[in-house]
Amino acid sequence: MKRLLALLVALTLMFQLATPVFADTEDTTAEAAVQATETPAESGTDTQPVRVRFVCTPENLALAVYPADGDIDGMIAPETDGSYLLLPGEYGYLATAGGFTPTERRFTVTDGETPVEITLSPEETEDEADTLEESMVTSGECGDGLTWTLTGDGTLTISGSGKMTNYTGGYAPWYNMRDRILSVVVEQGVTSIGDDAFWYCGLTSVEIPESVESIGEHAFDHCTSLTGVVIPEGVKSIGYYAFAYCSRLTSVTIPESMTIMYGEAFMYCTSLTSVTIPGGVTSTGASTFENCSSLTSVVISKGVKSIGYSAFENCSSLTSVEIPDSVTSIGNAAFNNCTGLKDVYYGGSEAAWGQIKIGSYNTSLTSAAIHYGETHICTTHLIPAATPTCTTAGNNAYYLCDVCGQVYKDAQNQEPTTVDAETIPALGHAMQKTEAVKPTYLAPGNNAYYTCNRCGEVFKDAEGQTKTTIADETLPMLSSIAHGECGAQGDNLTWVLTEDGTLTISGSGAMKNFAWVGAAPWYNRRTGILSVVVEPGVTSIGEYAFSDCTSLTGVTVSEGVASIGSSAFYGCAGLTSVVIPEGVTSIGSSAFSGCTGLTGVTIPDSVTSIGSSAFYGCTGLTSVPIPDSVTSIGGSAFYGCTGLTSI
Repeated sequence: MKRLLALLVALTLMFQLATPVFADTEDTTAEAAVQATETPAESGTDTQPVRVRFVCTPENLALAVYPADGDIDGMIAPETDGSYLLLPGEYGYLATAGGFTPTERRFTVTDGETPVEITLSPEETEDEADTLEESMVTSGECGDGLTWTLTGDGTLTISGSGKMTNYTGGYAPWYNMRDRILSVVVEQGVTSIGDDAFWYCGLTSVEIPESVESIGEHAFDHCTSLTGVVIPEGVKSIGYYAFAYCSRLTSVTIPESMTIMYGEAFMYCTSLTSVTIPGGVTSTGASTFENCSSLTSVVISKGVKSIGYSAFENCSSLTSVEIPDSVTSIGNAAFNNCTGLKDVYYGGSEAAWGQIKIGSYNTSLTSAAIHYGETHICTTHLIPAATPTCTTAGNNAYYLCDVCGQVYKDAQNQEPTTVDAETIPALGHAMQKTEAVKPTYLAPGNNAYYTCNRCGEVFKDAEGQTKTTIADETLPMLSSIAHGECGAQGDNLTWVLTEDGTLTISGSGAMKNFAWVGAAPWYNRRTGILSVVVEPGVTSIGEYAFSDCTSLTGVTVSEGVASIGSSAFYGCAGLTSVVIPEGVTSIGSSAFSGCTGLTGVTIPDSVTSIGSSAFYGCTGLTSVPIPDSVTSIGGSAFYGCTGLTSI
């Protein structure tokens, strides 16, 4: 699919509908005389082509049409009016547009003019895409009694009972999704793996049950991310090229039940290091392990009669091979260019060796040291135990033979094992999330990040894919002119003066009462204070808090404040209006004295007392509605309010 999309992007630059018909619909793709299908295209040669028109939303989409038994490489060119002339049968199309999700569908062309509606869905956000990917399920049939399911985590599961279909040519129903397949699980009951079933898939692992009896041709051909495979007891045959070009395959277990190993089965498995061929395989196929350049040792079990031509050709790392006395022929070039081959352990006598028909181009074999009547005796050395880490596998202690690569649990070479069996998987990270914190004027913040409790590494993501540091995820404090504490209990309230002239009081509880004009911590910056914001949680405005802030023009006091202290806004001549919120019960003496620019003040029903000289000299006031809740007004409360006409 990725390859098709890449080609389709290029298509947008050179090949769009000439005069398509567009629809103003937001529904999903409609199917008029068209029916979605999964079957291959079939069309007769004696029928007339049918004109097919595509009705498209959005207008700027790019479109490729191709036969259902092919792919975009065989795309069909449109006519000059944007329609297509197609023979009746099955076809596929691929459509994409910027900001929309690409769509791939099949459709059927009948014997009448056929409309095909295409509506692309808007592309989902990254989070939506992740959710969709995780929950995605695609499924279908892959044989009589067999079904397949591909889930969003990349697991392809084959279930049911019976043989899998042979997909000669590589067009298994999941073929166009092969890059998304990370693992294959074949469940118990499946009896064969079909030809070309998983070739070119991106899978890294495969599980094969004991019910499987055969693995078809090219079944895992070019699965270049596959690292290991255990072929279980019960499998009797492996087809041509079954695991060819699996370049990362390091180990393979071939069961005793195996009787037929066809040619090229493991050719170009360039990471494979050792192999044992069981005795039930009477003949190895041609080029079975050709160009397995990392192969160091080969054990051919008693029962094998012939080694096919080029079976181990170009296995340049091969140093030893065990050949039983049951072998009667070795094909041409079977060991050609095995330049590292030093020791051949033959199970029979020198005379019997002389009777084996050895083909030409086997100089690497015949010039090696032949050990007659011997089975190689391993001389091993200890591979120490290694503790796994979050990202690196560890291992139990084991013993390795330098010559043949055989692995044992014990120093006496009595208990065979494998490197895989002694490997301890990496532990994986144990992540602890640090939540995101917004920076403030008083403290830095941080992006969300994850810390591994095992190794201490820090990552941007929970999967541990992107490393970072705490320093890189730290967000600096917000810029301010000055800040500090102003609470009655010290740090219960804080203040920040920002460059726009806003003084913000935040926190919980009462503000400190300042003893005189000039005692507030922001007093020396009072001429730069243009507005005051008292945030929710503050319960009082302290005495002399904002006195002589002559540039102050606006005050926002949140509900929750119960009292405004004496001389709190004394001399704030630039203040024009004040809304005292519901909840304030007392206005202190001289609280707004000298606020000559004050033209309006709102006193809520919660106020019960107004202190002496509270609004003294507020010459701009014309009227002050005093609610019935006020029970006391101090002396000279409105003295000098020369513009006041009503109270």
